[in-house]
Amino acid sequence: MIARLSKTSIAGRTEGDGLRFSLLMLGVCFSLGMLFGLLFATLGESSPELSDYLEQYFQAVVSDNGWQPAVWSVVWDLIRWPAAVFVFGFTALGAFCIPALFLTRGFLLSYAISLFVRLFGGRGMLAALASFGVAAFLATPVLFAMGCDAFRSSLCRIGDQKELAVCSVQQKLTTLIPSAGLMVAASVLQWTVMPVLLRSVCTRFFAP
Repeated sequence: MIARLSKTSIAGRTEGDGLRFSLLMLGVCFSLGMLFGLLFATLGESSPELSDYLEQYFQAVVSDNGWQPAVWSVVWDLIRWPAAVFVFGFTALGAFCIPALFLTRGFLLSYAISLFVRLFGGRGMLAALASFGVAAFLATPVLFAMGCDAFRSSLCRIGDQKELAVCSVQQKLTTLIPSAGLMVAASVLQWTVMPVLLRSVCTRFFAP
């Protein structure tokens, strides 16, 4: 009986330590990616062609009053990163691929936002908020929740405590159910509200 309680206590402590380590590791990778994206956008050479292309795109948004992204395109854009870490969580490869995915995601998000600000200043910040706000404020917390869960599972598959840290179905559902609800809300916002917001920003600041 004592041995069983001791093992349960160790398991709980291991799970808690694993969660903190996963959050720290993935947070560092995501932050490094954001830093690299910021530096790359800030220190890179200025491209008049890119600036003209983006301005033409914003003007096209203004001229197309009925513009709205395809629903499946919106859903795929939001769920592809959480889906990738979820799949990698079932393999030992996730111990290396999940941090790399967080690094890449942080870089791409930071680079896109920083580039908008560099090219267009304050109006670029508003356009970035309309374009990437849902991804930054709703989809990213889901990515971290699922990423920590998947990263712990992957680490355990290459460690010496497989029976303690490979998450059970109940534990995965505890993460998946609220994450799925948040992703549904994010998809609805990205498909309905954000195009209207982006069109308003483009009309105010980029209309010819």
